[in-house]
Amino acid sequence: LTVEGDLENFRWDLRPGWYLISLNRTPADLDVPDLVFRLVRNDRLMFLKNGAGQFYLPDQNFCNINGWEVSEGYLMKLFAGTPWQVFGDPIAVDQPVQLNQGWNMSAYFPTQPISSESALAGIADEMILAKDGRGRFFHPESGFNNLGNLQPGRGYSYNLREASELVYQIGENLALAGIKTLQPTHFANLAATGSDMSVLITGSDYLQGQEIGCFNSSGLLLGSGSFNSAGHCGLAVWGNDNTTEVIDGAKEGETLIFVLFDGVEEKTVVPTSITGKPVWTNGGFMLGKIPSEASTPVTFGIHETYPNPTNGPVRLSFGLEMDAKVSLRVYDLSGRLVTTLVSSDYKTGNHQIVWNTDMVSSGLYIVKLAVPGRRHIEKIAVLK
Repeated sequence: LTVEGDLENFRWDLRPGWYLISLNRTPADLDVPDLVFRLVRNDRLMFLKNGAGQFYLPDQNFCNINGWEVSEGYLMKLFAGTPWQVFGDPIAVDQPVQLNQGWNMSAYFPTQPISSESALAGIADEMILAKDGRGRFFHPESGFNNLGNLQPGRGYSYNLREASELVYQIGENLALAGIKTLQPTHFANLAATGSDMSVLITGSDYLQGQEIGCFNSSGLLLGSGSFNSAGHCGLAVWGNDNTTEVIDGAKEGETLIFVLFDGVEEKTVVPTSITGKPVWTNGGFMLGKIPSEASTPVTFGIHETYPNPTNGPVRLSFGLEMDAKVSLRVYDLSGRLVTTLVSSDYKTGNHQIVWNTDMVSSGLYIVKLAVPGRRHIEKIAVLK
């Protein structure tokens, strides 16, 4: 932070990609195109939008944001890295921020880092979730927090049960020791795409250091994380970035598949849903639990078909009591083979597979799981 004349100058050193940013000073000119003029002139800014969905698209010379609102956070995407600085009168740290029920993209006024738990103590009872632009989050109900300190220059998203007034609490708690979050090394640590769903997976301390990856039915990695010493892992499951032609994230309604890596091998796991469902939705939240290994009986059979009835992908979860050659096939009611989902060797344990029903018509289908000497049948209804 530097000072020039009687106006304070805040400088960002931005890298390419998505950012959730905010100002802690009031510029003399609140016109959005004027405020980001240098970013546009240097071909750095691709896109800017507020929490109401209004946006500035420089390439098309279109902007329907009626002035920069200093109490709000803004989502921006940059073509390339660049410094950016804004001059303006400092905003009082205790200036209230009016928050609506549901999601809010909000500014952060303090000029120093503050523990997120301390800074947000005034709205803790109303807050469902707080998160930053990198998908890290604080979930007060469970006590999980990998958000750490709130930082000047960044914006934050708050999901509230009811409307409230936020006044950042400073007290005696400034920057606390940084929360050390283990970064995944087996699964890639993905970049932000501009939309995400927050997933909290809980378990026991035996999971410490293990990694979990979240995939769609096509095998695309959507998010990843590592379990902490308590056996908890919070991860951002990224949505598709619609500003590019490449499919790099989830689409609304896609079924989520979780894969656990214990340092030696990967295995599909099916967390028990406590809150939410393993279906991607922008701004959604899922809390799931992986039972301890000792309390997870493995029994033969198809244990879950979700969703059922379905009009799209359906997730099938099945268990094997011993290593076996597995056949998992789908038949119609006349006994005609529709598709073979699995025909290979599987190890003992619980497994998960996704059947995409896009190529079949409405009707009732028979799913048969077979290993030498045993079989299990379930029915799935497809409605279109």
